[in-house]
Amino acid sequence: MARTIAEIHESMMADFKTKPELAAINTPSAAAIWRHFLYLVAVAIHVMDGLFDEHTTDNLTTLAAMKPHRVEWYEQKALSFQHGFPLVPNQDYFDNTGYTEEEIEASKVVKFSRANRVFDEDNNLKGIRIKLATLDGGELAKVPDAQVEAFKIFIGRVGDAGVNVFASSGDPDSLKATIQIYYDPLVLAADGKRIDGTNDRPVQDAIDAFLKTEDFDREFITASFVDAMQEVPGVVIPHIVSIQATYGALPYTDIPVKYQPDSGYLRFINPADLTLNFIPHG
Repeated sequence: MARTIAEIHESMMADFKTKPELAAINTPSAAAIWRHFLYLVAVAIHVMDGLFDEHTTDNLTTLAAMKPHRVEWYEQKALSFQHGFPLVPNQDYFDNTGYTEEEIEASKVVKFSRANRVFDEDNNLKGIRIKLATLDGGELAKVPDAQVEAFKIFIGRVGDAGVNVFASSGDPDSLKATIQIYYDPLVLAADGKRIDGTNDRPVQDAIDAFLKTEDFDREFITASFVDAMQEVPGVVIPHIVSIQATYGALPYTDIPVKYQPDSGYLRFINPADLTLNFIPHG
């Protein structure tokens, strides 16, 4: 930050008075010629300070513009994408002139995003993959293909030059599971309903809630899944007999410990994909 002229002048005055070789001209007169010389030099130094500040600011701005973006930047850009809206020329944000808040919000079709670096088999960086999802009736859902294609054009324009970006949005990965529920007969009936009649599917509801509240693109961890069922009143021991997942046309594979959903989220697509066997305990 540039020093003021007064600060520079006072500093020079103090230094001047410490020089014994200048004692002969060191007079207290406010009109002394040396005081005027020091003031002129102080003005020149102040101007130079200001020029250096401006130069530093310009350099920082240039560096910020040149610095490659982190994956978090790509995630935020995905969330800010507005389908059907024009970009401000030479900028990475949209022109909302003349649109209502409702129209602007409705254009933001991407509600969830996750960006990750992608490497080849030799551990060379291939690019960045961005997974996208939206909401449909409060549920995570696939972003329509036309909107994904528009997003690809947008991110290609505003992203870092030379960086390959692979954007996708898919239907949920599919789960299949068989689970033995050892239950307290004083709380749950043989079909899993609460005996007091307050809930006909407490275990299924806990499972649904667990899958829906998991962070987008978070690993599915079987131990956490068991913990969620364990919280249901009346459930003594939830034992996973088998649990598998798949996406696309791939075959189902076992999940021994954890699973990273390709689409970013998991669901039991069909009711028959979840089998709960209730066994009385104690």
